[in-house]
Amino acid sequence: MQAYQENPAKIIRDGVIQRFEFTCELAWKTTREFLLGQGFTELNSPKATMRKAFSYGLIDDEQAWIALLNARSQTSHIYDDATAQEIYSQIESEFVSLFDNLIEQLKRG
Repeated sequence: MQAYQENPAKIIRDGVIQRFEFTCELAWKTTREFLLGQGFTELNSPKATMRKAFSYGLIDDEQAWIALLNARSQTSHIYDDATAQEIYSQIESEFVSLFDNLIEQLKRG
């Protein structure tokens, strides 16, 4: 994100979005593994996993995570410049902090 702030080229922004996609996949799958280790089952989708993470107390904003997952879905299916810019803005202003908070909670176990 720092590189995009210094040089707002679309290719850099798109790289941030691609890393967001990877990070999103890693986040929900890691959360799923953690919750499976706690004895939960039926966690076969990102949204089901993050809803369970909310009810378990692992995340504190279920709707923000659902918005994140919806944005992730958009990056795969609807990709135009306006959507890309909107998602980049959400990554910068909202989603990075969600990932950071999840990491901290997972470290605590």
